[in-house]
Amino acid sequence: MIEPIRKIMPRYGTQKLHLDIAHKLTQSNIKMGRDKFLKFCRERHLLVPRTRRCFITTDSKHQYEKSPNLIKELAITHAEQVFVSDITYIKLENRHAYLALVTDLYSKKIMGNKLDDNMKTSLVKDALKMAINNKQHGTSKTIHHSDRGICQTLK
Repeated sequence: MIEPIRKIMPRYGTQKLHLDIAHKLTQSNIKMGRDKFLKFCRERHLLVPRTRRCFITTDSKHQYEKSPNLIKELAITHAEQVFVSDITYIKLENRHAYLALVTDLYSKKIMGNKLDDNMKTSLVKDALKMAINNKQHGTSKTIHHSDRGICQTLK
C-alpha cells in the first residue's frame, strides 16, 4: 500500500499519509497516532532515506604547512582583530559556483566576498584583499583564520 503512494506522490511524508489514512484506521478499530505510525514505518524500513546535500570544499589533509591556531586562547575584544574565512558551494540552475566569505569575528560583518565557478586560490585571495580594503578601524594587525589550518597575521 505504501509503495504506490511513493510513486504517485513524491515527498509525501508520513504525517500527511497518517492524516489521509486516519479515518481508515479508526474504521478498522486500529488506534495509532502520528508518532506511533512514524515508528511503525521506521521499523519496517518504509521511510524514504534522506539524501545528503552537502559538498566537501575543504581539504584538511593537504601537504602544506599548517599554521598554529592563533585564536584558540585569544580574547576577541574589538572589531577587525580576527578575520575568519570559509568557502561554500552554491548550486545554481544549470551550474554551480563557490562563494568565499571573509567575516569579522567580533562584529560578524562580512568584510570581503568573491563568487566564482572554481576553487582556485584567487577566490580566497580576492575576498581577503577586499576585506583588507574594507577595514575601517585603524587596527595595525588582523589575524586571518581559515578552516584549512592556514593562519597568518596581516598588516
